[in-house]
Amino acid sequence: MKKTVLFYVLMGMTVLAFAHGVNVDVSQQSPFIVVRAAYSGGIVLSGALVRIERPGEDKKEFQSGRMDISGCFVFKPDKPGEWVIVIDDEKGHRKKAMVSLDEVFFSPSPKEQPVVPEPEIIEKKVPFVPLYMKVLLGLAFILGITGLFYGVKARSGKK
Repeated sequence: MKKTVLFYVLMGMTVLAFAHGVNVDVSQQSPFIVVRAAYSGGIVLSGALVRIERPGEDKKEFQSGRMDISGCFVFKPDKPGEWVIVIDDEKGHRKKAMVSLDEVFFSPSPKEQPVVPEPEIIEKKVPFVPLYMKVLLGLAFILGITGLFYGVKARSGKK
């Protein structure tokens, strides 16, 4: 009995752990880098802590700040290389993204600038289901499967 209860507790914790993640979109709009972040459910990470690390082996912090109310952070890099962007909502969600910049990005000539298309806004019409409902549904599913298993086991024992 204790093993069964422990199993349900661990399964409940697993459901909570995989409830949602963080999606990060990094776009190059020369001479700026625009970072947008949201939870997988579509809720933006407003006020999340952002840390930018400059390229190189030292990985020194270039800039830090917080995302605005729309989940957006903009910075102006000063040299080519692979920049590291770390986003932390300070509630247990942390995401690291990288963007590679070449010399063309820093070129002042508009002819050499890469053409960056306007970001396409895609609206997903997904019904919002609160986290507690997902947890309850997961637990109900697990209890239902366990009930079926024990029902079949009890029925086969009587024959």
